[in-house]
Amino acid sequence: MSYPTLPNDTRKKLDQLRDYATLQHEYGATGIQEQLDAVTAQIDAALAAVQALPIDAPLKAKEPDDLEAIHALRTPGPRAMAPLSEAAYREKLEGAMLSRFAGCTLGAIVEFWSVDAMRDWAAAIGDSFPPTDYWSKITNPIALRYQLSPCSAYTRGGMDGVPVDDDIAYTLLGLLIAEDYGLDFTTDDVGEAWKKYLPYACTAEEVALDNLRAGVPALLAAEKNNPYIQWIGADIRSDPFAYLAPAQPEKAAAMAYRDAYVSHRRNGIYGEMFFAAAQAAAFAAKDSMEALRIALTEIPKGMHAVWRRGLGAGNRPFHPRLHRSARGGG
Repeated sequence: MSYPTLPNDTRKKLDQLRDYATLQHEYGATGIQEQLDAVTAQIDAALAAVQALPIDAPLKAKEPDDLEAIHALRTPGPRAMAPLSEAAYREKLEGAMLSRFAGCTLGAIVEFWSVDAMRDWAAAIGDSFPPTDYWSKITNPIALRYQLSPCSAYTRGGMDGVPVDDDIAYTLLGLLIAEDYGLDFTTDDVGEAWKKYLPYACTAEEVALDNLRAGVPALLAAEKNNPYIQWIGADIRSDPFAYLAPAQPEKAAAMAYRDAYVSHRRNGIYGEMFFAAAQAAAFAAKDSMEALRIALTEIPKGMHAVWRRGLGAGNRPFHPRLHRSARGGG
């Protein structure tokens, strides 16, 4: 599936328009603002026209947003697996959360870096690559990530516990939602928790948070001015619901659904449901492939072939622009 695209030089032309407007203003030209306002009006009109285009109704029927319809399109699955002993649960939960925290901490200070850039940095500071430990040094060590943790706190020598990370924030937020509202929390409860605990977010989460703060109900917060509703931000929020429903993929997916609905639709919802179910199943599955196969039974069956193709360019849930751990979501 190929995506429509703007010409490659569109952004360059807009940058030139801005810069020429500045230059001509310095030369004393008049009428510049009127030209810029006209361009803005044209962009607004094109945006409104694109949003008003009719969508594919049969495709929409295959990709519902309500949980009952999603369940109707599932393939058979275990829904719940053999329960764990308390000791086994504690051991697996500790491993899951430590792995989550370790991975985020390792990657945080090289986020957006290319593989070549990381390899070059490792060579420059004498670290192994691929990494076998946390980074020993990092550029600009006193810079703060999210206004809280210095970059040095993500290195082996500067580490003292888990420094702040946008993705880990959602792990903690999911647990706070459960503490405040119980395991039967609603999407409205999620919205209230976001307003109470979430300072800021990015992409779909940012839009939803802004809408919530503006008084938009949680059930509608994803739908206003949000072109990111099928992005991967909700996936990143999936893990706490697996921790709360070990070996219960259906229950984990249902909680993930209620969480995802505040900011996402369609594949954006299925993504969080899938990963919550996979992680919940992993508490009892014999291996990771079994957990992934079980997770597929918690999303509409029409998605299976697409998702099994993995991260290839052009696959709908994994469009190349979506390969971003949404900062504060995505």
